[in-house]
Amino acid sequence: MATISTAPILALTVKPPWSHWLASGAKPVENRTWAPPDGWRGQLVIHAGRAIDPAGFAVGARLGHPVDEDELNIGEFIAVGQLADVHPAGPDCWASCAGWGEPGCLHWMLTGVRRLVTVEGRGRQRLFVPPDDVIEQVTSLGA
Repeated sequence: MATISTAPILALTVKPPWSHWLASGAKPVENRTWAPPDGWRGQLVIHAGRAIDPAGFAVGARLGHPVDEDELNIGEFIAVGQLADVHPAGPDCWASCAGWGEPGCLHWMLTGVRRLVTVEGRGRQRLFVPPDDVIEQVTSLGA
């Protein structure tokens, strides 16, 4: 059985509306204060959490990506992308992080993000192995 550090597909719960922008490809970076274990890189499934971050709406609108609350997925696995890089915030990354990167965080860079047929399910804190039906769907999409 794969562990968190060796699994090729892991999931991350992200509060809406941030999860919405990750799934659409508008937001190429996820901000975290912690790094994946053992330098893990692989396919990262985005789970839209149940708790909405109201402050996010203003940020998205400022960056040209307004969204209404009724457009958000809640409590569902919604997209998959490749975790391609993790780097600390700094002046060298402001262009690549496209205004979404926050100072004082690690920037998790996602590439090749694709929407999934949404699957309802519980999220968790930190990285976790998604349910089998989500893994099967990601695997069927190919790399």
